[in-house]
Amino acid sequence: MAALTLISNIETAPQVLATTSGLRKRVAKKEFPKPIATGYRSRGYLEHEIQQMKVAYAKGFNSEQLKQLSRQIEAQRLELTTGETA
Repeated sequence: MAALTLISNIETAPQVLATTSGLRKRVAKKEFPKPIATGYRSRGYLEHEIQQMKVAYAKGFNSEQLKQLSRQIEAQRLELTTGETA
């Protein structure tokens, strides 16, 4: 298995053409997966998750498609980290 790279919210936002507050708004609307808690006040994303979302934005996914992709990413993350399925 390849190494997983964790990227902070601050580094993630510009990659998806958003500010950190804009990224939080997308998460609140469920159009972007929830970040992973990496510490007391720090959050981040797995690099491959950001890449999946960037491809979706480039393809022009609508709100419902983004929500579906976000749910899929969160389910994959759960399976990857705990072995459980959603």
